[in-house]
Amino acid sequence: MAGILDFGTTQIGLAGIGLVALYVAGALTALDAIMKERTPQGATAWVFALATLPLLALPLYWVLGRSRFDDYVTAVEQFDSETATGLTSATEGPLQPFLVSRSRQVNGREAGEMRAFDAMATLPFTHGNALQLLVDGSATFDALFEAIDAAESYVLAQYFIIHDDDIGRKFKRHLIDAAERGVTVRLLYDSVGSWRLSRRYKRDLMRAGVHVRAFTGPRNWLKKLRLNFRNHRKIVVCDGRVGFIGGLNVGDEYLGRDESFGPWRDTHLRVEGPTVQGLQLSFARDWFYATQDLLDTLTWKPTPASSSPGMDGEGQTALVLASGYPTDWKPAVSSSRMSSRVPRSVSGLPARTSCRMDACLALFSSLRCAAWMSGF
Repeated sequence: MAGILDFGTTQIGLAGIGLVALYVAGALTALDAIMKERTPQGATAWVFALATLPLLALPLYWVLGRSRFDDYVTAVEQFDSETATGLTSATEGPLQPFLVSRSRQVNGREAGEMRAFDAMATLPFTHGNALQLLVDGSATFDALFEAIDAAESYVLAQYFIIHDDDIGRKFKRHLIDAAERGVTVRLLYDSVGSWRLSRRYKRDLMRAGVHVRAFTGPRNWLKKLRLNFRNHRKIVVCDGRVGFIGGLNVGDEYLGRDESFGPWRDTHLRVEGPTVQGLQLSFARDWFYATQDLLDTLTWKPTPASSSPGMDGEGQTALVLASGYPTDWKPAVSSSRMSSRVPRSVSGLPARTSCRMDACLALFSSLRCAAWMSGF
């Protein structure tokens, strides 16, 4: 009888040690999340889960949660290193007439905002741009197809979602028509966002001479399980002069034709002028990650926008700020005429520091909660 009790006591003791080890592993992994997660929200969520439910959260974090996409960072750093001289030459040469002088900044707030955005972006603010707001799908795709049909040298297209539906087939037809008249066409799509895109769709494009590549994410087979490493950019550039960016992917639901989605409200932007070079640079980085091709044949000579209603003599002032490495901003066109709030990372307290402070507080609270739940 005593032996049975001893055996049972041993089992309880081993279970207790295992439980303590599990929570210690959760706490140590929570520290990893504090140091490496990109946003305060993500770090705080992981910290709470790892400290309170480590049995469930530990495997999920090591498969999905670690945001250290080293191969993408390495590719971007290599791209930036190989193009650094060209970017410097462009800023000091062809872009120089379009750079915004400090004398044009109206007040201290605007000057501060522009310096902040300049510090985060690869290419600085330029004037001579025309930005046209495209409301909903019909206006967006009409303007997009018109620009593709007018392209003379090349078309760069990048989307998270492309569907083989009515608008998707029209998009394919315009790309094929461009390729058949001698325009170089490159299409980059996200392999998860466009997982339903048929092989026939891609084969038709490639047979017409379109260069089609997938943004596959990490090459390592284990890293491929991190489905959260995706590319949500929606960019089209024609001849380095006209560009498009916004919220619409290529699919009938973005025109309100999918009954399961119902009416769809979204916004896109047509950009013309020297700031298109920033959109082109963003595409070139992602294309290099997917293909190791530097795209040496692109046009990097900025051209001012043609006159349009509402433009003054120097056009609109704008800059492209792309997400990913090294910032956490979504790709967007920022105009000095649009109200923009300076992010916390440039207004005093670095975003990374704030993220760690928030997550550390969450870890402390979660450990107290875990200790109470465990009876310690």
